[in-house]
Amino acid sequence: MAPVKRKRRATSPALAVLALVAIGAATLFGDQVPILTEIAGYLSEFVGGGTQTSGPQVSGLIGPAEVVKVSDGDTVRILLDGAEESVRLIGVDTPEKFKSAKLTKDAEESPLSVTEIQELGEQASAFAEELLTGRAVYVQPGVEERDRYGRLLAYVYLSEPEGEWDFGGERFTQVNLELARAGWADPLTIPPNVDFSEEYVAAAREARSAGRGMWGEGWVALE
Repeated sequence: MAPVKRKRRATSPALAVLALVAIGAATLFGDQVPILTEIAGYLSEFVGGGTQTSGPQVSGLIGPAEVVKVSDGDTVRILLDGAEESVRLIGVDTPEKFKSAKLTKDAEESPLSVTEIQELGEQASAFAEELLTGRAVYVQPGVEERDRYGRLLAYVYLSEPEGEWDFGGERFTQVNLELARAGWADPLTIPPNVDFSEEYVAAAREARSAGRGMWGEGWVALE
């Protein structure tokens, strides 16, 4: 889901009026009576504080799930509610690790050889393994929940105290976005699963400019 704001704290109309009066008085007489400026600042912060966000929020997380295997950079196998699922991360595409028609096509359109692309695929997979091995994950299924191979299409999250995403007061890191930020994934937007697409594009662009991950190894953006 797209980031949303927390609910606003109810503010008394009388308090809002008082804040406006204090701000006006501070504007007119703040130089002569400095304490008016302090009072106005306090009231303004109190009244306006309810509109601030605690960071981007997500909804509908399912888990925790055990990571069984990292298949490649953008596909993992998890154990969720006693059933094993293959999960394809939405919105990002890492270099191909295994021989496939897509790998052949990518090599034809890229200055890199099949072997060089596979080496990048191995590195992208290693990055995902470093993030996920031994960790519990939470999944947020897409609007379209399955691809033609039967894989679950989802945004994958790790519970981390310093994570930027909020769900029920707990902080999370989104793995899809971290792959793009680290330079190991191209953005790949396939409707109707378009949440966070702008974030992925911006993250990949910044990683490319910085030469991180595959961008520092000769990778070029493919159509």
